[in-house]
Amino acid sequence: MRTNLKNTGKPFETEITKTCAEYQSQGRLRMKKADPPVRVIGGGPYKRIIQLANPFLDLVGCWTERDGRAVFIECKSTQEPKLSLFGNITENQYEAMHHWHHAGAVVFVLWQWNEEVVLLTAGTVQRHVTLMQAGAGPHHIKFEAGTHVPRGMGFVIYDFLELMHAFWPAHDSEGI
Repeated sequence: MRTNLKNTGKPFETEITKTCAEYQSQGRLRMKKADPPVRVIGGGPYKRIIQLANPFLDLVGCWTERDGRAVFIECKSTQEPKLSLFGNITENQYEAMHHWHHAGAVVFVLWQWNEEVVLLTAGTVQRHVTLMQAGAGPHHIKFEAGTHVPRGMGFVIYDFLELMHAFWPAHDSEGI
């Protein structure tokens, strides 16, 4: 069930895509929007296009400053200071986050609320899901659980790359 019917998050995702383009021009990070795969059935007036489950998150790429380490980013924008688990973050998105994180990729959520942005690592999301499934936690993550992403300068609208350096230092092979 969608809990953000009035907020599609596309403007925020566009801002992050522009920031990624600037990071790419600096030679620091290379990210691309990962559109869901489609299947075309039939032809002519009976042609149907079906969107399949996306095995990736919103943005997929590599961290050129870290020898090409894989990076997966999910962008979320909400009207409330909470992110619903298996609502705003779908089960499919959670599964992708979990699998890519355990494969060694840098995986996180950039979440916008009230014109502020926080970064949630895959580990943070996983801890909240584990607590929720054990009946020991709420079915959402509060905005203050994330790490504030500072505004950038120029074409870097939100400077999340600096947080990546903090959360995933060069010697770190596991991530948070």
